[in-house]
Amino acid sequence: MADSRPVPITTREKLHLIYLVIFHPHCASSLQKVVEEWRRKRLDERRPGGSDLSDRARLLGKGLRQSLVAILSALFLGGVIWYVVNLIGWNVSHVVARGLQVVGSVLLLWGTLFVRGWEIQTISGQSVVELVNRWIFVAVYWLGTFIAVLGVLWG
Repeated sequence: MADSRPVPITTREKLHLIYLVIFHPHCASSLQKVVEEWRRKRLDERRPGGSDLSDRARLLGKGLRQSLVAILSALFLGGVIWYVVNLIGWNVSHVVARGLQVVGSVLLLWGTLFVRGWEIQTISGQSVVELVNRWIFVAVYWLGTFIAVLGVLWG
């Protein structure tokens, strides 16, 4: 059975893999071997005890917390930038505010629509293409939320 545990990958490694998958898709099979090597080395060192069901429940909770932190960080950063710009005294026109709202909405919709599902799915759910797909989705969604918050605060 395929190992479906998430691979612990650093942000730098994620960015590098995103770049390679997008701009050098012919390297995907060799990249998959690299990810499998990371999985073997990194997960075997920290294999938690417990049943498969408890591992899944733990992953669900972790995903919920990570998504909450991501959204709250976008809201917080948008609020900080809004506050600093208002503190400095710069005036942002309603046209710019509406433009930010539209751009943020477009990014949120695009992130939702571009994410691939069944056509790239593997048994393990951990292929390099699936990982990159998820990371791009989260990045586009975060950026869309951040820009939309700025637009709403200035609107």
